[in-house]
Amino acid sequence: MATTSPPPRPPRSLRSQPRNAQGQAQDPAQPRPLPGSWEGILGLAREQARNSNAQAIGNFEKVINGLAKLPETRRRAADGRLQTVYMQAVVGLQSFHATRDRFSDAMRVIQDALPQAGDEERDYLEQHLIGLQFMAGENDA
Repeated sequence: MATTSPPPRPPRSLRSQPRNAQGQAQDPAQPRPLPGSWEGILGLAREQARNSNAQAIGNFEKVINGLAKLPETRRRAADGRLQTVYMQAVVGLQSFHATRDRFSDAMRVIQDALPQAGDEERDYLEQHLIGLQFMAGENDA
């Protein structure tokens, strides 16, 4: 019987719970992000996605497109705060599409994000892309 290895652990920037520089979960009692900030728009998109509101797509895309325009050094400054927001928006948008069986849209989101991803993030996204291809029926027999 063949053994399979567990799925790769998501890099820190893709974990849903915010973490501090030491990798510890942040206190959930911290203040909510400012409305209109990248974190605020991401939070709104997540809330809309939880409610199956299609407006989530526009808000996820606003974060993704806005942060993708920034130089990598700016996204990775302050312990990668904006890179984390960017990658969480990517995962949120692809998830929104995938749960609605829009696999080609979900795969496009990941493919577009690969150039912006770091090595660890890229490995995780590529594994995720393989899963989406399988779900979409694009697997090689």
